[in-house]
Amino acid sequence: MSNFPLVSIIILNYNGSGVVENCLESVLATNYPNFEVIMVDNASVDGSYQAVLKRFSEDKRLIIVRSEVNLGFAGGNNLGLKYAAGSYVSLLNNDTTVDKDWLIEAVKIAESDNKIGEVQSKLFFWYNPEVLESAGAFIDKAGYGFERGFVRGKDHFLTSEEIFYANGAAVTIKRAAIEQIQTNNMFELFDGDYFFAYEDVDISWKIRLVGLKAVVAPLSVVYHRRSTSTSRRRELLTFHHCKNRILTLVKNYSLSNLFRYLPVLIVLESIRAVSSLAGGNKSAAKAIIRAYLWNLINFKHSWTKRLAVQRFVRRMPDEYITMIMKNVNPTSLIYNQRLYKKFSEATGVNINR
Repeated sequence: MSNFPLVSIIILNYNGSGVVENCLESVLATNYPNFEVIMVDNASVDGSYQAVLKRFSEDKRLIIVRSEVNLGFAGGNNLGLKYAAGSYVSLLNNDTTVDKDWLIEAVKIAESDNKIGEVQSKLFFWYNPEVLESAGAFIDKAGYGFERGFVRGKDHFLTSEEIFYANGAAVTIKRAAIEQIQTNNMFELFDGDYFFAYEDVDISWKIRLVGLKAVVAPLSVVYHRRSTSTSRRRELLTFHHCKNRILTLVKNYSLSNLFRYLPVLIVLESIRAVSSLAGGNKSAAKAIIRAYLWNLINFKHSWTKRLAVQRFVRRMPDEYITMIMKNVNPTSLIYNQRLYKKFSEATGVNINR
């Protein structure tokens, strides 16, 4: 690759003691000649912000930004974007470490096709670097997500292929794509109402709406720990996933498909709530009901966002969107949850959602 466009790498930190320093150390050793790093601290109280200042503040490639409140994934990355000067923006979770060639491989794939809007790196688990976490992801037509390659071996998915959405733990996005999906500058890139969960689905959906696509870079390798601090707040995780699935459908589907698939999602989430209650998991059932209430209370606000997306972002019909979605299959959903449960039991990191 003869041209090395500037890449702004945004790392969002919230109480990342024990992981964020490892992340920064690996990123600053990246084999790419033109990058800057923006670390946004989301009001951490565990000393990780001070540790980063002490160890890395002399590195001129690093910009350290401190928020006095926890803005979540969406708000924190929006803050980081205000400082980003790159033609590309790479988002990394603070509990990742990167292979030295991760960035050059991601940019190489992105530069190969002007229809590519974003590129996901291949994610491997920290506890076993031979095991895949994600080689891209898909959703079904009701909005449920599926990680491609989850707990598969490293010798799978060796070519660059189109995916529906890029996992936000390690994604590189073209600045030109960001400019096209910002709803005519009415809103920031990430919708702050998400706080965390499904922001990556929402962004990738809009990237498809403007006629671009997401792909995976098979030689761009990132290792992901998954945050134990987030995973243990299971009720919060369930609430935001359910809330944001609904919100994502409301904003991005055509009206006909919204009326077709939103009721399917409501039925499936209601079954999940009843099943959780019957199984003695009252907190999960309450979280789903809270998600319904949030969407009802904020419906007018969400509809305004929908109108902006449909007016300023949409260039493609829903056929272009749904052609790469999975069909709704309750059996697949059950299998997916069992896979997550098995992983959670093996690692102690609860990712059931």
